[in-house]
Amino acid sequence: MENIVLDTKEMKTIELVNFDELNITLKADSKLVLKILNLGAENDAKIRADIYSNADLQVIYADFGKGNANINSVVNLLEEGANCNWNLASL
Repeated sequence: MENIVLDTKEMKTIELVNFDELNITLKADSKLVLKILNLGAENDAKIRADIYSNADLQVIYADFGKGNANINSVVNLLEEGANCNWNLASL
């Protein structure tokens, strides 16, 4: 399991390949661009995010793995102005 925590007003771009479980916490006014590439065979993934006031999560997920994969995603928009934009590409 991987954990990503961004403090207030922090901005980051992170690239990941083939992971199993990811926990994200975005504190007030932070921004995360998360680029995920799945090349594995039947690689299931779990993503959980807690997003606070005026924080922004942008997920770009490219699932190019062979076989079937399940993505379980829970995004909690906890305070006013919390935002998530999810983009998925799959073959």
